Amino acid sequence: MTTETEIVVGMGATRVVGSDRYPATVVAIKGNRVAIQDDDWQILPGTEYHATPQYVFLRSPNDNVVWYSKRKNGQYHRVGSSSKYTGYVVLGYRSRYFDPHI
Repeated sequence: MTTETEIVVGMGATRVVGSDRYPATVVAIKGNRVAIQDDDWQILPGTEYHATPQYVFLRSPNDNVVWYSKRKNGQYHRVGSSSKYTGYVVLGYRSRYFDPHI
């Protein structure tokens, strides 16, 4: 049996686009939809040259708010977009990664 994490305003979220990850925060909830706002981030001093640097995530209350809806597969995709060709949001934690696209 699996249990879903309760979604609450203020909880961490991660926007996933391909292999890239962007930290965000849940700012509103309405039924099976959540509003996400991107967060700012800073690399912790001393980890900037590591293969996996550590980050501090900071709220960015002036950033755009985007709504995502829960789909049949359990993922949250941007409202009005196809699940097939867009990124999605993972709720419950913040993560940052940018693939250098070499």
